[in-house]
Formats: sequence, C-alpha cells, structure tokens
Amino acid sequence: VDSNWRIQFANETAQQLFSMSQEQFLQKPFADVCTIETIEGDKKTFIQNNLENHVSVLPVAGLEGQGIRQDDTRFPLMLSFTAMQSSSSAPGFVSEKRALITIIDISRRKRLEEALRQANEQLEKKVIQRTQALEQTQAELLQAEKLAVLGRMSTAIVHELSQPLTAMRNYT
Repeated sequence: VDSNWRIQFANETAQQLFSMSQEQFLQKPFADVCTIETIEGDKKTFIQNNLENHVSVLPVAGLEGQGIRQDDTRFPLMLSFTAMQSSSSAPGFVSEKRALITIIDISRRKRLEEALRQANEQLEKKVIQRTQALEQTQAELLQAEKLAVLGRMSTAIVHELSQPLTAMRNYT
C-alpha cells in the first residue's frame, strides 16, 4: 500500500484469498478489503496516521482482522505491517513511504478455537454436574450414617431397658 493506504500490488495468493484480480486490487483503499479489530485504542488509525506522516512505528505484527471478499463475504485473517522506503537515486525522484502488508487466513484456526471453546464449556458443565452428584451422594451418605447411629443408639437403649425388665420379670 502507498501512504494513502491504496493497494499498489497483490500477489496471486491474495488474489485467490479475496477472489479478486490484480486489476480489481490496484488503487483500491485497503479499508475496502480489510478491517482491523482493535483491543487497545484504534491501532488502525494509529498505524495509518504514522505511515502517512512518515513516522516509523512499523513493523506491527499479529493484528487480527477480517478480510472482505469481492462478494462481501468475510473471513478472519492476521495482518502484519512493515514499512518500506522506495529506493531510487534518480534526480527529481521523491521517495514515498509505503507499507508491505502480510495477510494470513486464520479461518481454520478460528474454527479450531471455537471447537476448543465449546469442548471446554461441555467439560465445565460435566464437572459441575459431577460435583453436584458427588455433593448429593455425600449428603445421602451423611444421612445414612446419622440413621445408622440412631439405630445403634436405639439398640443400646432397648438393650439397657430390656435387661432390668427381664430381671424383674424373672423375679416376679
């Protein structure tokens, strides 16, 4: 891209990824083919302003965004920006600030992350269910132990009462 964020060149892989020809890419604003998700501030504006003002903050790597295909379908991607300086010693040549943007399709990774997230949620639900079942079983065991203690205590009381009663019956 040039300092105005217009696309100057797209390789074959980019053409296939975005379903566009080289001619469709040329001079198209970068924002028409990619959006950048930001977490801390607006990195897109920050990078764009610094590129336009020829301040070297690039390279920037690992920004996630979305690609926009010709048919307006979107797909997840990762972007890296590297500053490029035109090098020419020709008289009257004005050096223009440009950036090389590397794009990686991360659709598969995002699908796998979603599958992993769902598997984790299912595991968490199972852990909660099992924990509740164990707590219920523990409460039932505690209740059974209480009943067993009451049974032994009542047996002891009956034995202690029946001994003197048996003795009195024998004497009478």
